[in-house]
Amino acid sequence: MYDDVFTIGSNMLKEKFEFSYNETDYILWAWKGDYWNLGSGTEIGLYDYNRTFDGTPHYDVVDFELPMTLNLYNYHSKDSIENIFCWAPDEQDEKQWWITGFNPDFYFPIDPNQMVTLGSVDFTGYEDMYDALKRDILIKSPELLDFLIFDDDNHTVWVIWY
Repeated sequence: MYDDVFTIGSNMLKEKFEFSYNETDYILWAWKGDYWNLGSGTEIGLYDYNRTFDGTPHYDVVDFELPMTLNLYNYHSKDSIENIFCWAPDEQDEKQWWITGFNPDFYFPIDPNQMVTLGSVDFTGYEDMYDALKRDILIKSPELLDFLIFDDDNHTVWVIWY
């Protein structure tokens, strides 16, 4: 439902990275674009499958939190890159299931196709879930590997969405 609202009233792109772990379906979901009066923004969240209603799958927030970071840039050319924001919460104090950021100084016209989201999700303590995400992307959605870097030493997935 939220995606439908954003589609009607804003200029947004979304990408999802689906995987299964312990018989539960998960999505690492990302959005970027025009957040109305909030300006340019991006977000990444981790959700688990809840139910299907009227043919549409519904997801809930996960019941745990992980360290996350998030950055957003406007990429016009290799010589013209604007930093919209960089958000790196203290990993120990600010774990989350969802991270978001906006900058009202970057507003109309917003072209999400020129935005680059750079974020990380640290699955330390959930290493098997990290492995499941990596496995399912490699097997079921290898085209999404263009947007992900898997750091096996630190159990961190980097989202580089351009």
